[in-house]
Amino acid sequence: MSSFFTLPRPDGVSVYVHAFRAERPRAMLLVVHGMAEHGGRYARFSARANAAGISVFAPDLRGHGKTARRPEELGHMGDHDAFELTVGDLEALLSHLRTHEGDLPIAVLGHSMGSFISQLFLSRSPKIFAAVFSGSTGKPPILGQLGRALARVERLRLGASGKSPLLHALSFEDYNKRFAPNRTEADWLSRDEAEVDAYVADPLCGFQCSTATWVELLDCLATRLGRAKLARWPRVPVLVVSGDADGVGEMGKGPRKLHALLRDAGFDAELALYPGGRHEMLNEINRDEVETEIVSFLERALERR
Repeated sequence: MSSFFTLPRPDGVSVYVHAFRAERPRAMLLVVHGMAEHGGRYARFSARANAAGISVFAPDLRGHGKTARRPEELGHMGDHDAFELTVGDLEALLSHLRTHEGDLPIAVLGHSMGSFISQLFLSRSPKIFAAVFSGSTGKPPILGQLGRALARVERLRLGASGKSPLLHALSFEDYNKRFAPNRTEADWLSRDEAEVDAYVADPLCGFQCSTATWVELLDCLATRLGRAKLARWPRVPVLVVSGDADGVGEMGKGPRKLHALLRDAGFDAELALYPGGRHEMLNEINRDEVETEIVSFLERALERR
């Protein structure tokens, strides 16, 4: 069953939360979406999770979806400390769910930027039973440091809420070039043309993000997997899901690095890497297989807790 509620925050932001409740829930899953999309896009996967007794709650992050109050706010998560504030939103949402949805075990699924925010969130030691990272990657190469510097230059030049075509070109457009000749600007997301077309047609998807959002993202990307942060993660099973044709994951290298890093840190980590899969595995041509992989992983983690 699909519905929604809003979560008021102390700074005046009202977080819009998509709620997909199972008929007889035995667990909950918090979905943290990626950059330039929204929580409503996880409805189909949520139906699969609901059938397994897992209720799904997918907030629209700051500057995204219906949490953005006006179209011009899309892509701007805040002038300062947006990711820390977003982690606070997730902590508040977990508390809300435990109070209002029953004290059921909770897992986290983060996609792309949402996986990086989820990894930062895990360093707050939340009480969860499993974590899934989709479209994620390991520690960035040295060029990532250059990106952090460039984002700061663009923020100084354009202002915190300004949009930088250069940063957009060096990320989204660069990922898409790998699949030239391009049919759309979003071919890099999936081999399923209908899914790509739905993304392109969605006014709450594909927008450019502000310079401040890019600074936050690139800073998080560089620091989220530090030793001190990993030491605070809950010791729960982790599943890394990716396609080996995903530019965010360096065409398979990134998820392999992330999986190896987590295993080396002592985590019970699994890797599901799909040949030919692009960035959004839950919207890929083999999405049924991917949904089964994730739900089965969550069921196994539930049994072992």
